Amino acid sequence: MALLKPQKVKDIWIHWTLIVVSSMILVCCFFYVYLPSASNHGETVTVPKLEGMEVNEMKSFLSSKKINYIIQDSVYKANVKPLTVLKQYPEPGSKVKKDRRIYVTVSSSTTPQVRMPELFDKSLRQAELMLKQNDLILDSIHYIPSLTPNTVIKQLVNHQEIPEGTLLSKGSKVTLVLGNGTGS
Repeated sequence: MALLKPQKVKDIWIHWTLIVVSSMILVCCFFYVYLPSASNHGETVTVPKLEGMEVNEMKSFLSSKKINYIIQDSVYKANVKPLTVLKQYPEPGSKVKKDRRIYVTVSSSTTPQVRMPELFDKSLRQAELMLKQNDLILDSIHYIPSLTPNTVIKQLVNHQEIPEGTLLSKGSKVTLVLGNGTGS
């Protein structure tokens, strides 16, 4: 009981010193013993290059390295196989802890649709610009007799006339039939 009740100023200083020293020991144990063991301090894995891999290939590859992934976004990119990794974060070569998540952007599994623009009675130059703006490809140009030179008479996809507003996949090839200016 005598230790709990300080009798002199010296006893108060001894109690405060014991409190401060024990607090410092607890803080040091927390930061230098507990945290490094709980957070696997110093144990890292190098992030591999995932860009260009397909999702199934990437999944098995990352599970062997004990790294998790999240598909953050999917975007359409022409001439890229569907579900192929386009971007990743963190970058390849970065050091991360085991079970860290890698965020990836993959190519879309479906091609987005666009509406066929109205090209009838437009000049060749206007039609080319409208096709490009809608991510459609000018496949070929055919001329037929007509009084209006270089003016669109028909718009075709796969040899079939396509009306304005028809849904087409981005990157579809369009054939334009133009007048040659020699019609009667």
